[in-house]
Amino acid sequence: MMNSVNITTVLCVVIIIGFFIYSYLKYLNKKSLSSFRQNTGQSKNNIDFPECPDFFEVIDNNGKKVCKNTYKLGKCRIDNDHNTVSFDDELFNNIKNGNYYKCRWSKECDTPWQNIERLC
Repeated sequence: MMNSVNITTVLCVVIIIGFFIYSYLKYLNKKSLSSFRQNTGQSKNNIDFPECPDFFEVIDNNGKKVCKNTYKLGKCRIDNDHNTVSFDDELFNNIKNGNYYKCRWSKECDTPWQNIERLC
């Protein structure tokens, strides 16, 4: 018959072995993901941020990129005379907060913008 000390010892050994197996599998997964990123040229933070909101056309207006709301989506700039918006302003191009302000614009105008609308 096993006493409580032996049962506790066996349980501790099983838990420790389980932890090592879990850690090793997690390490292998991380290593294979890192290898995949190296082979495909992806970085950890390689997220594609489109220049314009979804379904907007990118138009070159004398060297300045402008987004045209062709389908009159959302609440902002939906009349025929004012259906373009430029995100060339420093507010939107700021490395630290630019995408945040694009997200705010997207939310306020009720306009979908892939990979941007989830940042705020």
